[in-house]
Amino acid sequence: MGTRKLAIWVMTDEYPPDMIGGLGVVAHQLTERFRQAGHELFVLGTGRTKHLEIRQEVSGVKIAKVPGKVPKYRKDRYCFEPKAVLGELKDDFGKVPDLVHVHSPEYVGIAEILSSHHQVPIVYTCHSLTSGRKYVLKAKKQARLLRLANRIAVPSKWMASRIKRKFPGLEGKIVVIPNGIDVVNQPSHEQGSPYQLLYAGRIAPLKGIASLIRAFARLNRRNKQASLTIIGSGRPAFEKKMRLLARKLRVNHRIRWIPRVTHEEMQGMYHQYGAVIVPSRLESFCLVALEAMANEIPLVATQAGGLKTFVDDSNAAIIKSCTPTGIVHAVRQMWQNRQLTAERLVKARETANRYQWSDIVQQYLDLFGQLTASVPEVQEEKES
Repeated sequence: MGTRKLAIWVMTDEYPPDMIGGLGVVAHQLTERFRQAGHELFVLGTGRTKHLEIRQEVSGVKIAKVPGKVPKYRKDRYCFEPKAVLGELKDDFGKVPDLVHVHSPEYVGIAEILSSHHQVPIVYTCHSLTSGRKYVLKAKKQARLLRLANRIAVPSKWMASRIKRKFPGLEGKIVVIPNGIDVVNQPSHEQGSPYQLLYAGRIAPLKGIASLIRAFARLNRRNKQASLTIIGSGRPAFEKKMRLLARKLRVNHRIRWIPRVTHEEMQGMYHQYGAVIVPSRLESFCLVALEAMANEIPLVATQAGGLKTFVDDSNAAIIKSCTPTGIVHAVRQMWQNRQLTAERLVKARETANRYQWSDIVQQYLDLFGQLTASVPEVQEEKES
């Protein structure tokens, strides 16, 4: 994209320190690397206070956290009030951006104003499709954003095909750019016991968490050394239901629940475990699976959705059905066939090396360059 430096606005519901899952990790990693490439970054995120907060990180990235529950800023639960937010930001960030990079549908109203009033190109990185009766309003916002965006970046071909089926006519706007990881050096720590299992992700039905807990109860009956750590959170009612299930199956004392860790802390924890379990019924990509590979931790995973992009029998123990029996079978295979597991670790490392952030970021920057090539470089023309 030449030497032109862009003013990029990033809009994301998750950004440090307010992160839940992979969306926030990807948004943060991409934003930091855009900055490192010399571009001016401004992040619009969701905050927890009652007032809009503006700060500048040591790295130079400017961040505005918009209150997520204050009516002044909210049109409804799934959309910010664009005029109120842009009005608050005028003094500090009055400069119209060269490009907007959206990660969350909540910002569709703001993106619409910047697109229609200032002809700012919009790139939407779609991490997942919203569905279900509880999320009709959010799904409508996402549909608006998909139609508004000049380009829709998705992490897998599976995700691209899903959007094409649900939204005919958007094929020409979709580009597949996978998520990435930092290159991890050869592990300097001794790996944890193979019987120490790790799950990291949202606690939600589609993640297969109930099947995992039932499978773990069966594994623990045969092997008392087995333990399970669950890192993540979910809707309080469902999380409570999962904890009750663990008590009912009498394995709650062998399960460690950790609501949240930072991405940096997570990277330092992988080596403590003997395997990472990904029992998902649906994934657009799954960064945790790729990070397990990079850290040379045995992976036990399904090939649901985007997981099949990089997970296969050569680099992971495959969960062929997201049932307790399917999970038990895959974990036992990993435990019992140590030679095969070791061979898979080598292949996993090779796989992970194909998804380095440096390569992924360049794909985004090339895309940004194409979209902004015809935009005048003189900012005053846009503001007039």
